[in-house]
Amino acid sequence: MIRTMLFDLGNVMIRFSHEKMFDQVGALCGASGDEASRWFLESPLPGQFERGQVGGGEIHRWIEGMADRRLKREEVKLAISDIFWAVSRMEAIAGHIKQAGLRLVLLSNTCAWHVDFIRERFDVLAPFDDLVLSYEVGAAKPESRIYEVALERIGCVPGECFFVDDKQENIDAACRHGLDAELFTDADAFLQHLAARGLSVGSAPD
Repeated sequence: MIRTMLFDLGNVMIRFSHEKMFDQVGALCGASGDEASRWFLESPLPGQFERGQVGGGEIHRWIEGMADRRLKREEVKLAISDIFWAVSRMEAIAGHIKQAGLRLVLLSNTCAWHVDFIRERFDVLAPFDDLVLSYEVGAAKPESRIYEVALERIGCVPGECFFVDDKQENIDAACRHGLDAELFTDADAFLQHLAARGLSVGSAPD
């Protein structure tokens, strides 16, 4: 029996676009989105920011270095963070699951700026009983450490926790830690996964 739902955030509970981020950062720096994409791919700083190993100040200075001019911290933060849009159907489904009495925990690779932005503009985090965030844990999926923290937070044995994520390597890691897990593709498939586990929460409107 499922007692806890463990959700990924990006492209499960909320959509995002890296391409939009690259375009916005590039425009801020007088460069193309492709150039900005290369900066993010070639630098260790974004991954370190996601693991809480560097702060927003380092990211701000790094982007200023790419622009070769002074930039306001808030405009850098906005260019990096204004990349999300809500998945209203999944928010409704999460609400139904919560009403059914299950514990909801979020397990996400993310950075402090992104969580700030989401909290300010969306309600997607409201139903969750706990948040396991890479920048707070100091590790990111599929690394073992972040799953070990999640296992401490789920409030049940691993086999009673159902996890969904949009990346197969994260699902594989979850299964190695004893969690029941499925790759997330869309809301309909997710509802089918729940039904197969004896949990019906309704179709939820589009």
